[in-house]
Amino acid sequence: MMMPYMTIKGDVEVLHSKMDKHGFMTVHFEKPDSKNCFNEMDIVLPSMTVTKNVGFSDEEVNEFLLFCSRNATAMSIYSALGGVVNA
Repeated sequence: MMMPYMTIKGDVEVLHSKMDKHGFMTVHFEKPDSKNCFNEMDIVLPSMTVTKNVGFSDEEVNEFLLFCSRNATAMSIYSALGGVVNA
């Protein structure tokens, strides 16, 4: 289950999973798109590994990797607590 984190750049939704027993979580980005219906990308933290990218440019991928590196601590805390709503 993915939990909402925030909306960035006006229309990009950022969600994250709960932290698994090994300390990993997935950060999911999605943006409405007329061609793909939704562009979407998954980044696994803390390894910063892109596991899925549909429709985002290399520049956007780099922006989202930077976003994850800057927000990793907060997202990890929220993930462990069950999301922003429960924190």
